[in-house]
Amino acid sequence: MSKFKPGDVVRLEGGEMMTIGGIFKRKRAKHVYYFCQWFEKDEPYDGMFAEEDLELVPIAEVKKEIKRYNTERASRLKGEHNANKE
Repeated sequence: MSKFKPGDVVRLEGGEMMTIGGIFKRKRAKHVYYFCQWFEKDEPYDGMFAEEDLELVPIAEVKKEIKRYNTERASRLKGEHNANKE
């Protein structure tokens, strides 16, 4: 059985938050691998990671990051809007 499911938010120790997009396991393989997707400076990335290298991010931390991102984005959009008025 897999430790994570698609849609879970995980990270490598101390790394960026990533979303699980898929699970890969061969019938006789010992390891489970996850296809993960994430953003760095608005650039999308993806990669495959072994289950033992990932940790689940607590939902409270995910919500805090979403709030921070939305606040930042709103400020940036407001700045662009004001610049267009000038």
